[in-house]
Amino acid sequence: FTRAVSYAAREISRVDMTGANYTQLHTGTSSGTNGWFYSGLTVDVANNAIYWGDIGIITPAPPADGAVNTMTLAGGAPTTLVST
Repeated sequence: FTRAVSYAAREISRVDMTGANYTQLHTGTSSGTNGWFYSGLTVDVANNAIYWGDIGIITPAPPADGAVNTMTLAGGAPTTLVST
């Protein structure tokens, strides 16, 4: 799931099927890499990957730097696959 930590900080996290074992996998800020306004999470268990989109930096508008990103299911090796 994604969560807004603050206006300028977001995270991608997970919990197990019981709702326990909260683990933060990735964080981003409005000025960081691999985005910060996460959406469209997809889990690819067979390939040990999570994919997500982000709108990029929102200031100045309109955003022109969104991306599609990936990382391992454990949160390692965040990588931008496609950016505008």
